[in-house]
Amino acid sequence: SSAASDVYKRQFWDRLARKYDTFMKYFSPEYPALIQRISRDAEGAQRILEVATGTGLIALELGRPGRQVDAIDISPVMIAQAQKKGQARGLDSIWFVVGSAYALPWPSECYDVAICANALHVMEHPSRALGEIKRVLKDRGKLILPTYCHGENWRARIMSRLMHLSGFKVYTYFTAGGLQAFLEKHGFSTIVALSL
Repeated sequence: SSAASDVYKRQFWDRLARKYDTFMKYFSPEYPALIQRISRDAEGAQRILEVATGTGLIALELGRPGRQVDAIDISPVMIAQAQKKGQARGLDSIWFVVGSAYALPWPSECYDVAICANALHVMEHPSRALGEIKRVLKDRGKLILPTYCHGENWRARIMSRLMHLSGFKVYTYFTAGGLQAFLEKHGFSTIVALSL
């Protein structure tokens, strides 16, 4: 059932939470450069949403005076880690909440920028997540969606197999072209697709 599946996924991310930052450092050495690029792309935004924030690695770098950052994740343990890091840095303009990408608890058209980094492929229903993101973005809002394209080439497929062995379930094996078509189908335009 869908509810049982959601509980299993939450438990997986809860278990990973305490090791997540170390895991990302080891398996995703490109993350600091990615965060810099996201920060540049979000320049000037006053309200930012991050979906599937994990331990807040990206959200915590986007906090600025006069800017509100809301960040959501399905895992309460991930969110607790993010909140702890935010408090240690004295950041009070970032609000971390536990919740689903499929039912965002914010009103329509309230964000200048929405970020969903490296999460779309591990979501069972990426269309539902994109629909919700589209709903909360302002009419001319920007979606920043770096996504692992596991269907792109043999190296990506091998990485996907290794991730699967460690418990990461990939639901959608995007190619760069397939991801672009998927986003266009959901009403997003001016897409820059980058294969990570």
